[in-house]
Amino acid sequence: MNPFECFFESRTPNWKEIFKLRGNKYYGWVLCYNGIHIDLKKHIPNYKKMKSNLGKILHFYQLNCKKNPAFGIAYVEKDTKEELFQLLNIDFRDYFIAIK
Repeated sequence: MNPFECFFESRTPNWKEIFKLRGNKYYGWVLCYNGIHIDLKKHIPNYKKMKSNLGKILHFYQLNCKKNPAFGIAYVEKDTKEELFQLLNIDFRDYFIAIK
């Protein structure tokens, strides 16, 4: 199921079927923003580090951080609500490295 197609075609997903397949998991998305005071002329995103710290990623859209205020969008799956809420504490400045 493509959520964008559902939206633009005014289709409603079969939520009962989706939740039956997904079980007792928690889902969310993370906007990986460029961070405050990051000099994009001197730093680039460390995608590998970001992905390793997000846990189970269902899909990751890599964005051009020089053209967008974010460097990615991640759709994630977590086992608990608390794990999902922990994502709100991410400091995205930690995911940039100096350009060599």
